Amino acid sequence: ARYFVDDVALGENSFSFNGSKGTIFFGTDPQVTGVMRSLKRSTGESGLISKDQTTSWSWEIVLSSTRAYPVEVRVEDPMPEVTNEAFKLEVKSTPRPEQAVTSLNQGKVKVYRWKVTLKPAEVLTIKHDVKLSAPVDMKVDPGRGEL
Repeated sequence: ARYFVDDVALGENSFSFNGSKGTIFFGTDPQVTGVMRSLKRSTGESGLISKDQTTSWSWEIVLSSTRAYPVEVRVEDPMPEVTNEAFKLEVKSTPRPEQAVTSLNQGKVKVYRWKVTLKPAEVLTIKHDVKLSAPVDMKVDPGRGEL
């Protein structure tokens, strides 16, 4: 079979298919991009009598399209989660995720999911702010290589 996307030849390979419907993935679209970047990280302590340690961090995902027509994009980002009841987690995401699901594509990790349609030349930013509070005597691992 010969593979084409937007009248551009991608290559040739053998092809077999079972059934009457299916999804074929041709790879990423170079005209639709997503960039994740860290915005802020901070740590500190709060409280006069019972001290807690706090860790805050923010990041954003910037989606852009240089296509001349609208494109549908699905974004999945791992959900921050705590594994100890003594920890308190506050998460604010703008825009709010469409849903929180377990992603088979990311190794059964719980993820936030957005399905958006980017208009021609549109740039969309998804922003996350996370605040974690924990007893001062407990070790905190914020994951993702943060802090």
